[in-house]
Amino acid sequence: MEFGIKLVEPELKHVLLAAVEKGPLSFQDKLCLILAKENGWACVTNDKPLKGGSVQKAGMDDVMVGRIDGDIHVSMRKGVLKKCKVVIMTPDIIHTWLLSNIGDRDIVNFLLKVSLIIVDEVHTYTGVFGSNAAYLFRRIRHLLAVAGKTLQFIFASATMANPETYLVNLFGVPFTLIGEELDTSPKHEVEIVLLVPPRKEDFLSEVTKLIKEISAGPDRFIAFIDSRKQTELISSILARKLSGEEEMDPL
Repeated sequence: MEFGIKLVEPELKHVLLAAVEKGPLSFQDKLCLILAKENGWACVTNDKPLKGGSVQKAGMDDVMVGRIDGDIHVSMRKGVLKKCKVVIMTPDIIHTWLLSNIGDRDIVNFLLKVSLIIVDEVHTYTGVFGSNAAYLFRRIRHLLAVAGKTLQFIFASATMANPETYLVNLFGVPFTLIGEELDTSPKHEVEIVLLVPPRKEDFLSEVTKLIKEISAGPDRFIAFIDSRKQTELISSILARKLSGEEEMDPL
C-alpha cells in the first residue's frame, strides 16, 4: 500500500480567522487547529503552548478538540477519544499509552477513524527523540495499513534545512513541499545587502563603526548579533564613542 503526504493550503477565511483569534498560540498553531477542526483531523504535537486551556482560548470548541498528555488521568483518556474529533497528543503518550493499549476496542475504533496526522514543529524531531519518533510513526502507519487505512501527514515547520531529505528519513514516505514560492501571506519587499569589511581593524570595531554610521541616519533599525557577549561589547563600544563625541562638541 502506498502512503502519501498532503499539505493543504488554507483558504482566506481560515487565515483571517486565525489572525483575529486572541490567545497564547502562534498564528501558525491557530491556523493548524482551525483546519484540523473543520476537517475532522487528529493532531499530534510536542508544542507545549498547545496544551492546557490554549485550545479553548484559540476559539476551538472543547467538545470537538481534546488533549491527552501526562496531566490527563488514564481513566479520562478514552472519553477524550470518544467525544473529540481533534485530539492533541504528545509522542510520548502515543507510545506509552495509545499504542501500548492497542487491544482496547475504544482505542482501535479511534485509530480507524484517523485519516490525517499533523506534526507541528517537525524540525525539533532530531537526535534520540527524532529516532524514537521515526519508529513511532512507522508503527502507526503499519497498524493502519493492516486495517486497510490510508494515512496522510502534514508537517509544519518554519525553520528547516533540506526538508526533502529530512522528512523522508524521518517518516519514510514521499511528500509535497510547500515552500516560500507558494507563500501567499502579505509581506514587504526585502532587500539583502552583503558587506565585505575593509579588515583594517578587528571585527567588533568594524561592526561598531557600521552600526554607528547607520544610526546617524533618519531610519530606525534592529541589529542582530551572534551572542549576548558580543551584543554587550558592541553596545559598550558604541556608548563610549557617542559619549566621547558629546564631550568634544562645543555646543
